[in-house]
Amino acid sequence: MYPVWAPNGAHFATSNDAGAVVYDADGKSVAQSRLYVFDWFDDMHLIGLHVQTGAAEIFDITDQQSRVIDLPHTADWVSSNGDGVAAFSWARDNDWPDTHYNYFVWHDDAVTQAHDGYGQAWSDDGSKLALYHQFKDVREPNGWLSVVSWPDLKPLYVGGPPVAADDVAFDPSSSYIAFNTDTGDTPCSGTRPESAKPSDRIVDLDTGTMVDIPTDNTGCFYWTTDSEFAVLQADGSLLTYQPDGTLVSTAQDSFTACVESGDDSTDAFWSFGDSSLRVVHDGHNSDYQAPDDPWHVYLSTDGSQIVVEANYQTYFQRL
Repeated sequence: MYPVWAPNGAHFATSNDAGAVVYDADGKSVAQSRLYVFDWFDDMHLIGLHVQTGAAEIFDITDQQSRVIDLPHTADWVSSNGDGVAAFSWARDNDWPDTHYNYFVWHDDAVTQAHDGYGQAWSDDGSKLALYHQFKDVREPNGWLSVVSWPDLKPLYVGGPPVAADDVAFDPSSSYIAFNTDTGDTPCSGTRPESAKPSDRIVDLDTGTMVDIPTDNTGCFYWTTDSEFAVLQADGSLLTYQPDGTLVSTAQDSFTACVESGDDSTDAFWSFGDSSLRVVHDGHNSDYQAPDDPWHVYLSTDGSQIVVEANYQTYFQRL
C-alpha cells in the first residue's frame, strides 16, 4: 500500500508483508502493526484489517497496542475521515470485475445500517463520503459516483451509468467534488468507443449543478487552497478553472504528473522517466532531483515532507 499520511502530517504509514509500518517526520520507523488494509483514524491511531484474521482493529502508534472492533460483517476495505469515523466496505458478490459492494460507517462503537456502495473518499471536513457503485464492465471497485452526508448518510449527489468515476477529490471547502471520467457507452473501461470523451466533472454539492472540464485523459488534477480546479495535460500545460468551469489561467511546463498535499497548500510535479521534481508551496517554486526516476510522489498533509517511490525503493525528504 502506498504511504498514507496522518491528519497532522507528523507520521506516515505504509505496508509490507507483515503489515503497516509507521514512520515519523524524520523518516524513522516508530511502530509496526499487523494491519494490511488501513487508514488514519486520528493523529495517533490507525484503523484497518488484520493481516491474518481479517478482523477490524484500531492500532495505537504510541504503545503499539491494538483493539479489536466488533463489526457485523467482515470487511474488505476501510476509509476514515481522520476524525474518529470510518467506512467499512465489503463485496456482496464475487463476480469480478463486476463485483458489487456494501458499506456501513463505524463511530463510537456503533455502526450504521448497510448501504450500497464502496467508501472511497471523505471530504476535508469529514462531513461527506464519496461512494463508488459498480456497473457493467467498469473494473471494480470503480463505478458511478454518489456522495452522502455524515452523520445522517443523506444523498447529496447521485450519479449513474453510463458515467463512471475514476480519481475523486473534494475541494478544501468540501462544497465541491471532482472526478475524471469518460462519457460514452463504456466509460472508464479497457476499450473506449470513439464517442467517449474524457473529462473532469465538477459537482456543486450545495446546488447539484455540474460542469465537465475537457481533458486529454491524463488523470491528473488537484484543487488549490482557494477552491480553484487545476488540470495538468499530457503536453505539460496546466489549466486552472473556477468551480463553474470558467478558465482562470494557463501555464506551460514539461511535467506530466502531479500530486497535492492533504491541506491543498502544496503541489508536486514530475514526469515519468525524469528525476526532476518541482514543489510549489504558496505560489513559490522549488526544484529538486530525486535519487531515481519517480514512479509516484506523496506529499505530507501539510506539505512539509515528501516520499518518492522509484526503482523499488522509497525515499523520504523534508522540504
